[in-house]
Amino acid sequence: MTRTTDPEPDSISRRTLLGTAAAGGAALAAGILAAPGSIAAAPRGKNGQIALTIGADELAVFDELLGIAQEVEVVEAQDGGASGPAFTRRRPGRQKLTDVTLRRPLSDDLTVAAWYQEVLSGEISAFRNVTLTAYDRINKPIARYTLVNAWPLKVDVGALTDEQGMYETVTLTCEAILRIAV
Repeated sequence: MTRTTDPEPDSISRRTLLGTAAAGGAALAAGILAAPGSIAAAPRGKNGQIALTIGADELAVFDELLGIAQEVEVVEAQDGGASGPAFTRRRPGRQKLTDVTLRRPLSDDLTVAAWYQEVLSGEISAFRNVTLTAYDRINKPIARYTLVNAWPLKVDVGALTDEQGMYETVTLTCEAILRIAV
């Protein structure tokens, strides 16, 4: 998956792109000349986009992140009593995570579907450390999270409205969520 970094890809001449492709930059040229509606040519969403990467490989780009949430359970213990007044101590307990849901326009990209098939096959290699990077409207990274031992537990395709077209919704689960430096 290629992300265009030039906010105005039309400003690059076709001759420059063809020269780049001839010199071995076919992936760059294909990303900039992508058909309308594809990920590379998709307009920025209201809050930018979210890239899903594993290692150095960008697997997919999503328009929406429907939340990353973490919380710690409260453990209460009674203290005191025999020699003084009883009181309750509140301490942090077990961490609770929510599933992470991402949404993008439906495309012919099968990368996430192939990962989901690995999960269905029971392959232990389907558990992967995933990085989610949120970008602002000018393609600058503004937040980054690592999902430890993540895997897609649900892939859903459906229409939101007639104007918005078909969307793919991917729900990931994981063992830990870490906010990391951008």
